[in-house]
Amino acid sequence: MKSRILWCLVALLATGVVAQDSPDMELRAARKQAAAAIAQKGREAIGAARKVYEGVAERHAALPAIAGRARLEAGRLAERMREMPAAEAHFTAAAQCPEVKVAADALGELAALCQRVERRDDAEKWLKQLVERCGEEEMDCANAMLRLGDIARQRSRPDDAGQWYRRVMNEHGGLWRPCVDALEEMVEMQLDSGDRDSARKLYDGHALSLRARFSGSSAEKRLDVALGRLAARAKFDIGAKVG
Repeated sequence: MKSRILWCLVALLATGVVAQDSPDMELRAARKQAAAAIAQKGREAIGAARKVYEGVAERHAALPAIAGRARLEAGRLAERMREMPAAEAHFTAAAQCPEVKVAADALGELAALCQRVERRDDAEKWLKQLVERCGEEEMDCANAMLRLGDIARQRSRPDDAGQWYRRVMNEHGGLWRPCVDALEEMVEMQLDSGDRDSARKLYDGHALSLRARFSGSSAEKRLDVALGRLAARAKFDIGAKVG
């Protein structure tokens, strides 16, 4: 009996050690520490949590998925600390993660970081990589296309912007929110050019198509509200007809 109890204790201890050494468990512990540090809003606590993530990434460099997740979170904490070179380095490493969602998040973070300091060429590069490499993360891709369109508009390239917005609607038609956002940008571009008739026809055609596509779906009411707000911002009389 004693030997059996001893064996059970040894087994429990061994299980505990394995659990503690598990990369997933280490990530979970790091996540808890980071959440507590962010709640405290203390730079020292955030820095300590970041070091935990960096340690996980270094210890498990041979496990790209684990290392990638750790680098992504370390980059976010470095960004909170306003240590942008370190954040960029972590995001760049995380962008190579074999987990597509992690790579997409890292590429999106890199683009946002570059946009904040007006490195638009770099922002475009990262967003295009996201679109090319992370197609299965459809929402991330659609949002990346929207951001590429916005950058093109900022750089006075309306044709390029229009192409990105049309790609959102053509390739991600099952996502109502990005489609409405793309439609709004295209309508604004027409209004900015002074072609109000074309802007109204564009709105009418796509609004009709979107309403038909999402009719009876859980998104129908939210879509209708979003299209109504778009029409109000553009000052369209939604009861009027275009001849």
